[in-house]
Amino acid sequence: MTYLLDVGALARKDLLLELRSRDTVPAMLLFVVSTLVVFNFALPAGASADAAYGLLWAALVFTAILGLTRAFAAEREQPFWDLLDLVERCRISRAVDLGCGTGELTEAAATRLAVEDMLGIDSSPSMLERAAGRSRPGLRFAGGDIGSWSSGGDHDSVDLVLANASLHWVPDHTGVLARWWASLAPGG
Repeated sequence: MTYLLDVGALARKDLLLELRSRDTVPAMLLFVVSTLVVFNFALPAGASADAAYGLLWAALVFTAILGLTRAFAAEREQPFWDLLDLVERCRISRAVDLGCGTGELTEAAATRLAVEDMLGIDSSPSMLERAAGRSRPGLRFAGGDIGSWSSGGDHDSVDLVLANASLHWVPDHTGVLARWWASLAPGG
């Protein structure tokens, strides 16, 4: 057992330094838990050092992927912030975020731009379920197909149509953009 822990300590050294440099305490905690699970539950009694190392490597890879996913969240969000910086600061009564996902960035846009009534639309029920917790007066979410969306119903013309990393999911960009453009209020 001492040999297995020594191999694990060597394998963890670089990863822990990397995680520590990013202040990703949750990822480090996950690694510790993953390692304990590997040694206590997934490793059969009398397993070889190679088997233990293989399972430990799987825990390392899983944890590294999780750490990188969190570490690069800011880089993935940067185009969104760049897009918001292009929006002229003026009164925005109504806005729509097409392809709102979990609603995190929709909420941030509504706050940063002081949008009075923001509607986030997405076709994924699981994303909308996560977004629902962000709903509040002036911020709501609904299911829908962004490719066929146009203003109407309870959300007439809008001052802002926001679509960050979603247009590529729909066909007929020319038709889609024409509908979105037609949904803008005068001056929007």
